[in-house]
Amino acid sequence: MDSRVILPPEPLKPEESQCCGQGCQFCILDIYQQELLIWQKKCEELKNCQFQQNNKMSPETYVSCVIERVEKVCSAVFLFHFKLPENNCIKYTAGQHVIAREFTGNSTICRPYTLISSPGLVTTFSILIKLYDDGMMSSIIRKKWLEGYAVDWRGPIGEHNYKPNSYRNVLLIAAGTGITPIYQMAKMIVDNPEDETRILLLYSCRTYSDIIFRERFHQLQDYWNFKVRYFLSDDLKQEVEAVRRYNEDINYHRLNEDVLNSELKFITHDNLRVYLCGPKPFEKNIIDNLTKIGIVKSSILTFS
Repeated sequence: MDSRVILPPEPLKPEESQCCGQGCQFCILDIYQQELLIWQKKCEELKNCQFQQNNKMSPETYVSCVIERVEKVCSAVFLFHFKLPENNCIKYTAGQHVIAREFTGNSTICRPYTLISSPGLVTTFSILIKLYDDGMMSSIIRKKWLEGYAVDWRGPIGEHNYKPNSYRNVLLIAAGTGITPIYQMAKMIVDNPEDETRILLLYSCRTYSDIIFRERFHQLQDYWNFKVRYFLSDDLKQEVEAVRRYNEDINYHRLNEDVLNSELKFITHDNLRVYLCGPKPFEKNIIDNLTKIGIVKSSILTFS
């Protein structure tokens, strides 16, 4: 190797303990393997003197995007708004995600985040992120991700094909920050005046203040084909009733089989698509309950 060639930092291999062990679709160990292959390929290009600068974002090519604005959504949850470099754009569909890369010492770490802004061909995009006290990337984000800071991104990645009017009903189920791709799906359907699909969103949160995009969902309820019900597991009814919006459907218990059975008993199961996103135990419980009442697994799609 030519000593004058400067290689990019090698990706930092996550500790086995950092994997939640729940079989996530976008496991950090799998992302590390992707990063390792990308790094090896780039090193080989440098070695053979064939590397050409390419600033077009792709699933394998990082682009440095500047933070235009940071918006606090609720406790420990933030919206980061990014701008691509001049003459750059990306095209993505609902439910796709991008990979952020950060540098730590002589290594890099990467994490996937779902695009929350409206799908299409764009020069700006937004990412919803929940920060954790003991997260490696969360620690970096808290310290560095301020207005004007540049972050390396690659993508978009993933595909959840949806064709308008393919189903009479779409059931959206989410817990916590799993609402990110679910919100995208809802917005994409209601924004299309030709799509007559009916949408029911069942959103599970700990408390009323934890409901992400509550104002946005309030606006979506102006559409004839959108309905949302909230399920709060750790909040007091008398406190919430004093502050909730007049037309918000608030339920002070967990989302369970009885609720699903009640909501779906008047819906034809063979004309239904279910989109689901949340922690793995939540997803497993919902899938088990849906199959008990006759929903086939092939009709259920998860984002995580």
